[in-house]
Amino acid sequence: PLWDFPSVTPTLPHGGGPQLPPAGPGVPGAGGAPGYPGGGAVDRQAVGRLVFEDATQLRRLEDLIHPLVRQRREELRQQYQADPSVKVILEDVPLLMEKGLQGDCDVIVFIDASQATRQRRVVETRGWTVEELHKRQRNQLSLDRKRKQSDYVLDNNADEASSLHQVKQLLGRILQRDPSPTTT
Repeated sequence: PLWDFPSVTPTLPHGGGPQLPPAGPGVPGAGGAPGYPGGGAVDRQAVGRLVFEDATQLRRLEDLIHPLVRQRREELRQQYQADPSVKVILEDVPLLMEKGLQGDCDVIVFIDASQATRQRRVVETRGWTVEELHKRQRNQLSLDRKRKQSDYVLDNNADEASSLHQVKQLLGRILQRDPSPTTT
């Protein structure tokens, strides 16, 4: 199974896991402010603009969300580990190293793309500006450091088929318990 951390946050209330707190005191963007347009919905872009401008707001949001995500992650890991048909658990975790979770993983794979590719993709798929990407990156470890701390590096500058081919090759190596991780 593949568990994608970025996609789980907005689904926590509906995904069978812990519940997100209601918008209210202590929740960045609450009280009619940008980010909570009403009806329990969260405008992720508005909240992002708020928290990536203010480190205190970012910490408050992480203090609310990350325990819930960690709890759901642990529930899913236990479920998958108990299933003998599951051979691999893949986790897409942007803040893996920042939150000290790398010790939970047998192998760390860094999916690399050039700055130009990352910028183009976030503009096209998320509607972010280049500056919004930079604000988020400033709150993370450098890409160079993540790259160096990973067991493998895959190049994600080409199309989806190329990336899928690399993933299949690497997964085959990992499943064979190749003892010599190298950068690819």
